[in-house]
Amino acid sequence: MRGLGCCLLTSGLLAGPALVNVAAAATFTLVNLDPAGTGLNDPTVTAPVGGNTGTTVGEQATLVFEYAASLWGAVLDSPVDVRFGASFAPLSCSETSGILGSAGPTTAHKNFTGAPRADTYYVQANANALSGSDLSPATNDLTMQFNGQVGQPGCLSSKAWYYGFDGAAGPTDIDLVSVAAHEIGHGLGFLSLVTLSTGSKFSLEDDAYMVNLEDHDTGLVYPDMTDAERVTASTNTGDLHWIGGAVVAWSGALSAGVHASGHLEMYAPSPMKPGSSVSHFSNSVFPEEMMEPSYTGPNHDVFLSARLLADVGWPLVGCGDGVVGFGETCDDGNNLNGDCCLSSCIFDPAAGACEDGDLCTLGDTCDGTGLCLSGAAVDCEDGNLCTDDSCVSNTGCVNAPNTAACDDGIACSTPDNCSASQCVGNWSCDLDYFKVYKARKVKGTVFTQSSIVVTDLLETKIMILKRPGGFGSPVAVDGSMVEVAEVGLACYKARDASGQPGFAGRRVLTTDVFGNLSLDLKKAVSLCVPGSQDLLTPPAQPPAHEIDEYKCYKTRVSPGTLKFAGAQVSTVDGLETRELVLKKPSLACTAATGVDGLTVFHADRNLVCYKTKDAKTTPKQDKFVRTDMLVNNALGQGQLTLKKPSLLCLPATVVDLGTP
Repeated sequence: MRGLGCCLLTSGLLAGPALVNVAAAATFTLVNLDPAGTGLNDPTVTAPVGGNTGTTVGEQATLVFEYAASLWGAVLDSPVDVRFGASFAPLSCSETSGILGSAGPTTAHKNFTGAPRADTYYVQANANALSGSDLSPATNDLTMQFNGQVGQPGCLSSKAWYYGFDGAAGPTDIDLVSVAAHEIGHGLGFLSLVTLSTGSKFSLEDDAYMVNLEDHDTGLVYPDMTDAERVTASTNTGDLHWIGGAVVAWSGALSAGVHASGHLEMYAPSPMKPGSSVSHFSNSVFPEEMMEPSYTGPNHDVFLSARLLADVGWPLVGCGDGVVGFGETCDDGNNLNGDCCLSSCIFDPAAGACEDGDLCTLGDTCDGTGLCLSGAAVDCEDGNLCTDDSCVSNTGCVNAPNTAACDDGIACSTPDNCSASQCVGNWSCDLDYFKVYKARKVKGTVFTQSSIVVTDLLETKIMILKRPGGFGSPVAVDGSMVEVAEVGLACYKARDASGQPGFAGRRVLTTDVFGNLSLDLKKAVSLCVPGSQDLLTPPAQPPAHEIDEYKCYKTRVSPGTLKFAGAQVSTVDGLETRELVLKKPSLACTAATGVDGLTVFHADRNLVCYKTKDAKTTPKQDKFVRTDMLVNNALGQGQLTLKKPSLLCLPATVVDLGTP
C-alpha cells in the first residue's frame, strides 16, 4: 500500500493529450467496499458539481472513482476488466496534514504467458493485461482507501473533498479525482514491491518497477544491488533515477527534476518516508506531476505516468497500430520489445538488444533511432575437424561433413579419415588378450539352443550352440594395454549339426608372442561371440568394434615338432589381478562369421588359447571367487556364473597347412 501525503502547493500541468471523452481501451469496474450509509453509500444529499451529476455524497464519490479510472482506461490497453475496490476509512490525519489515500495491488505474478521478463513480478492488473487472461479471478486487482475524516475536527478541518470532474477545486478544496487517479496509478503498478526498510526483494525476485530504477552515484540498477545498496539508493535524494525509455523519451517536456541523460528523478528523501519513498516522481519535478508524493492541487494528467506504466509493461492505447500517434516516437505495428521500437511505441535507447534478422550475427543492438545494428559474427566452429563450418544468413550455422585426414586418438587404427562427420580409422593392431573363465548360465535362467551356419578359413558348417561354457575377459598381460575393454567373448559349447560331414583334421602353423607352433586341429568345440558385459546392470549393446566371432578347435602340438616351453605371466582384467603359468596350447580359434551374420573383419587375426594354472607366489594367491556376469551380444542378453580362469588366449596368425 502507498500513502499520499497532503501539503498545499501551487501546481502546474504537463502538456499532454486530452484524455477525457476518449473511448477507453481498458475497462474498469468499481467494487464498493463501504458498509451501508457511509463512504460510497453516504446518502447525504448534495448538489451536482463540476460535471458530476450525482445527487448524494456517495453517488458523487462513486462517479469520481469511475471518472478517475476512465483517465487511465483511455491510455492503457487490456483485454481483461480491471476490478478496483474502494472505500472510505479513517486514515492518519491532523489539522495541518494527513494521508488522503492509499492503494496497492492485491497480488503479483511472474513467469506467466506473455511476461516480458522472466522471474520478474508484475502487479495483478498489469499481468492480466499482458497474459490476456485473469490470473486471479477471485480477487480484485487493486484496493484503495480514502480518508473519510477530511473536513472534520482534527483532520484538515478547513478543507473538503471536491467531487467535480472539471479540476476547479478551490484553495480550500481537495480534488478527489486527482487523489483517486493517483491511487489507481499505484494499484496499476506505479510502485516498487521492494521492502524499503531492508532492501529485500519481493519473494526474492525482481519486480517490473524496480528494473527501471538507477542509483546515479553508483550506476547500479535496483536488481543488481545488494539489499543494503537498495536501502542507500532509496534515500539518495536527487540521484535515484527512472531510466525507462518511455519516460525518458518525454522527459524533455519538464523543466526541473530531469538529469542531462533524460533520466527522471524519483522521490528519495532522507530520512526515508515509508509509503512514499521510491514509488513517486520526485517533488522537484516541474511542471508538477500527478504521481508526486504530495497533493499540490488538481491534476488529471496521466500522460507521463502512463509512460512509466508502459516502461513496466503496460500496453498503451493506439500503440501497435502501425501509425505513429501522439506520445509515440515509433509504431511498427506490434507491441513487442526487441525490434528497436519498444512495446510502449518509443525508440529503444541506443545499445538496446534487438534482432537484425541475420542468423549469422549475435549481440545486435539498437542505435536509438529505430535501426538495429548487426553485432559480432556467430562462431560456427563446432570443434569437429570432420566438418567444414560456415554460416548462411537465413539458416545459421552449417557444419558440412568432409573427408579430411584426422586422428581418432586410437593408436590401433591408422590411417584415419573423416566420414559422415566422424573420424574413422582402420584397425591396425593385434587383438586383445583374453583370459577365459569357465562359466555356466546362472541357475534359473534359460539358454535356448540355436542352429547357425558358421564360416571360417577352414570350412562352412551348420553348428548347434548348446550352452555357455566360458567367458573371455579382455586382459592386460605383462603390462600390455587393453585396447577394447568394453568387449568380451562369451564362449558357447558347440557341435556339428546332424548330417554335416565330419572334420578330417587340419594342421596349421601359428605365430604369437611366444613364437611359432605347428598344431593339429581336431573337431570344433565352441563358438566365442563378442559382446558387452557388466557385473551389476544389464549392459547395452557393445560399442562399435572390429572384433570377430571365433570358432575354436581342440588342438595339440603336431608330433615331432617343437613343443611349447611354458611361461609365467602377470594378468590384470576387470575381475582380478593374477599370476598365471601357461602350459600347453588347448584351443586354436579362427575368425568366423555366424551369429551376427557379418563378414569376417580380420581373417589374419586369430587366437591360440593356452591352459593355465595359478603361479606359485609368496604370499599365496587367493582363489578366484565365483562371480555373476551380465552379458549382451548378438544372441541377446544373459547372465553367467564365472568360475576360475582356465585359458589365456593370445592373438595369433594361423596358416592352413592342409590335412596332416
